[in-house]
Amino acid sequence: MTANDRFVYVVRGDMLYQFDANTLEPRAQRQMPAPQQRDRALRPGGGAPGRAGDGAPAPPRP
Repeated sequence: MTANDRFVYVVRGDMLYQFDANTLEPRAQRQMPAPQQRDRALRPGGGAPGRAGDGAPAPPRP
C-alpha cells in the first residue's frame, strides 16, 4: 500500500486498486501482468542463484 495527497494504492495478489485519499471511494482497478521469468541461460553460470558457477564463492571442501 502507498498513498499521496490524492490517491491510496493497494496491491492485492495481481490486482492494483486506486482509492480517493479523502473519501476512500474506489477509483480504478487493474490486473497487473504476471512477472516475466528471467532465462537461466542469461545468468552467469546458468544455475540457480547462490550455486557454484554464478559468481558466488564455492563452499569450502572438507
